[in-house]
Amino acid sequence: MADISVNGVTIDAAEPEKLAAWWAKALDWEVDGRICRGPGGGSQRIEFMPVPESKQVKNRVHIDFGADDVQAAVDRLVAMGATFAWEEEFPPESGYRNVVLRDPEGNEFCVGGPPDAAPGPG
Repeated sequence: MADISVNGVTIDAAEPEKLAAWWAKALDWEVDGRICRGPGGGSQRIEFMPVPESKQVKNRVHIDFGADDVQAAVDRLVAMGATFAWEEEFPPESGYRNVVLRDPEGNEFCVGGPPDAAPGPG
């Protein structure tokens, strides 16, 4: 069987270059037009495809990001223009916290990691 790996994700966007720049700043990645490239010259990328319509419903696919300090990451992203969507509930013994945010065009994504003392929309 041939090995398969995930190299990138493509997201529809009304303003792909602007959204790519936002994500590059959020992730500390490089921006190349409408493509946000991961560090180290690897193949990781998020590409933003121009579409004429705006987002209408919840994403069927979204990206999960990890953070050592979930609240600090949420606070930074919200200060950059992300919006709080909701926080998922996990039992305390799971040792996990997951916050759903929306990027400036409304695309949902998650920031998860160890629980901390300051839950909520930041």
